[in-house]
Amino acid sequence: IGRVVTAPSVRKKGYGKDLMDHSLNWIFSQWGKQPVKIGAQLYLQKFYESIGFQKCSEIYLEDGIKHIQMIFT
Repeated sequence: IGRVVTAPSVRKKGYGKDLMDHSLNWIFSQWGKQPVKIGAQLYLQKFYESIGFQKCSEIYLEDGIKHIQMIFT
């Protein structure tokens, strides 16, 4: 899963969560249920936690932006 982006006009309507749910379901349909690891911008940690991801790294910089690794099991 690369970057999850929604247009400002549709933010806070649940489309990001829907997109992540669809992405995870597609991954599982292709390769079976297995852990999925992402690099998330730190400010979105709570969003990804609400989907079921857990932090699994310390903070690191990517392109000058704070990130963390997160895993969905």
